[in-house]
Amino acid sequence: MGESCEIEIAKYWKDDPAVDWSGSAENISKEIDELYWKRVGESNEFKAAWIFGMYILPVLAVIGTVGNLLTIMVMRKIPANSTTVYLTALAVSDINSLLWDSVLSITLPYQDIAIETWSTIACKVIGIHDWASTWTGTYILVAVTMDRLIYCIWPLKASNYCTKKNAIRVCIIIYVFIYGLCIPNSLFFNVIEKHTKKMCMIGDIPENLKEVKHIYIGAYNYAIKFGIPFLLICSMNIVIIRKLQAIRKKRMQLHGKQMKEKSTDNTTVLLPLVSAVFCILVLSDAALMVIQLTISCREIPTRESRQMLCRVISETTSVLNSSLNFFLYTISGAVFRNTFLEMIGIHKRK
Repeated sequence: MGESCEIEIAKYWKDDPAVDWSGSAENISKEIDELYWKRVGESNEFKAAWIFGMYILPVLAVIGTVGNLLTIMVMRKIPANSTTVYLTALAVSDINSLLWDSVLSITLPYQDIAIETWSTIACKVIGIHDWASTWTGTYILVAVTMDRLIYCIWPLKASNYCTKKNAIRVCIIIYVFIYGLCIPNSLFFNVIEKHTKKMCMIGDIPENLKEVKHIYIGAYNYAIKFGIPFLLICSMNIVIIRKLQAIRKKRMQLHGKQMKEKSTDNTTVLLPLVSAVFCILVLSDAALMVIQLTISCREIPTRESRQMLCRVISETTSVLNSSLNFFLYTISGAVFRNTFLEMIGIHKRK
């Protein structure tokens, strides 16, 4: 919240007849806090956000977690290669993100912790993991897309570069790099005491770090979280799709229409679909961030409820991104689908 918003809030409460200004500063602050959240809670936006947070997000999280567990089980039955390593790592990352974002971040109250030192350390660790858990899956998707790009563009080199061992190394590097990149986040997350509660949030930042915070969070939101992976995934998939079209056209010319259905690698076709869904949801998330920035400071209770609704819808797009892959693999991946049906006993291998 900027300085201009703080001024607008001060003006709003100064003229409010519901506030008893005769009490102590602590009682006035507590009364304003209670009135504020009461008015926020009465808005339609808050009620919609509550429905999303209490019902839609948990259901999606459960469905997504089960789907990702099934993905891991199916991948263990498919002959191991670089793609199965990446997709297994992506499923693990998605489970981590779903459990964290949809369960822990909602239900874990950072309050009434007896040892102050522990609560502060825990809050800073939480600040690192909170952001890193949403990054890892995104960059694993970048890695598997690059893996398929090599298969398409340099098929003769793929046997040397696109190996199981290299895929494992890349996944480890991604995890180490992302968590290392999120370490500065520990400077901004602190335990904020408000009345009788302790909240783990961005706050109590020294003056000399405030400018750093704006640069760091801006770079995170607009470059690392959205911009870089979005551009990489879109550009690589455009190249992959054009290459597939060229291969299909060439084979059609050589062998005729009967080769149409057999002209492309099933996995290579599957990944652009996964990437397309990712890009659509990322764009939706970015649009919600822009909407939050445009909400006026003058509409004090409404501002909070609208931002809350934007945040919870943004959270829903993130949960969807981590929940849909199993269904996308099943729909577009024949090998994955058949292996899954064999695993549950519906389809038998011939």
